[in-house]
Amino acid sequence: MRLSLNKRTMSIYGFAIYLLGMHFGNTPSLMAFIVFAVLSFPQIKKMKLGMMAGSCLLLFLFSVISLVWVDRAYTNMGTVRILLVNLFQIFYLAVFISCYIRDKEDIIQMIKLIALTEAVYALYIILMTPLSYWGTSRFGRNIDTSKNNISMQYAFAAVFLFFMLKNRLLGTKPYLWLMLLFSAIALLSSSRKGLLILVLGVLMYYILSERNYKLLRNIGISIVAVVAVVLLLRRYNVFQDLEQRMINMLNNYSPFRNAEEGTDVSLTERAFYRREAIALFAQHPILGAGIHGFTTYMRKINYSHVAYSHNNFTEMLADFGIIGFIIYYFPRFAVLVRLFKARKKSQWALFGALVMLISLLNEYGFVSFYTSYMQIYYILLFVISQKIVLLKDEPVPLRTSVKRKGVLA
Repeated sequence: MRLSLNKRTMSIYGFAIYLLGMHFGNTPSLMAFIVFAVLSFPQIKKMKLGMMAGSCLLLFLFSVISLVWVDRAYTNMGTVRILLVNLFQIFYLAVFISCYIRDKEDIIQMIKLIALTEAVYALYIILMTPLSYWGTSRFGRNIDTSKNNISMQYAFAAVFLFFMLKNRLLGTKPYLWLMLLFSAIALLSSSRKGLLILVLGVLMYYILSERNYKLLRNIGISIVAVVAVVLLLRRYNVFQDLEQRMINMLNNYSPFRNAEEGTDVSLTERAFYRREAIALFAQHPILGAGIHGFTTYMRKINYSHVAYSHNNFTEMLADFGIIGFIIYYFPRFAVLVRLFKARKKSQWALFGALVMLISLLNEYGFVSFYTSYMQIYYILLFVISQKIVLLKDEPVPLRTSVKRKGVLA
């Protein structure tokens, strides 16, 4: 259904307001969402639910119903209300994005908008970060937000821009500078997850899309380039915090680790969380312990560092059991399979399958089911997979061009 330009314009303005607001905490995010909902509701009020929006709605309703069996004696109901609000926002985002996007140009427009709002937030981060923190501490530590979240959101934004630039779907200079800025922020935040997203996303897409080059040669050149850059930066003590965290991670998993060197406390505690989450799931295998159930369990056993399980798979199993796990993951793996099957037909499908795979692997160390910025990328990949299926019989060249007409050529 094609709507009037006025409704579409107002709705995308509302979306931009929400994209900015969600970076600044729960209250600004909620206020921005209300504005977004008011401006965009005329566009989505007649929209039918797709698979992704249906999954988001089911998870939201299941979370509400799970309040019946949560352990209220130890549950922080204030946090639960925030999580429920976030889940509803994600459902609304799924409906809006699915309704708004009609063709390739709409997807490009939405990615541009995400990049521009991330650029505004990047300016805020830079202005709030003392010069003494650059390269010597985790970027963003003096802002009331997660350094890992900052790193991952900018890593994904950089990877999407790399895809758009490589396929000549964006003006080169401004978006190239944005991609470099986003990459720098992702690395300076010293998140191992952000580093892996950035490196795997850019390197693997480049290797897979350039079929006329030999795989091993590409990998070798990339490794040499990365090592050279790291050695250069190490000389001037840049990225030293990320370097140490990577060394600690390798040390933890090395079979030749010297016991006297110790382990990364972050990694050992994450392993403890995963074990406890699996144990909690074993106690409530069908319905789970209820929303926020794992954190409630940590509080119940008087653990010194109450937190989520740092693993979306175990968090979903512990909180929502096998039912909630299927509700959340079935559409995501379905999208992955759909994109993988179409990978030879379109660069969009190849890129989408790769990003979806990286996103799912990333969830091994990150709880994302209530995180709006992460779910936006999932929803975009779902919409891309829908358009690819509609064009499954249309021959698509290896490279795409902004001048080419049609939907997701």
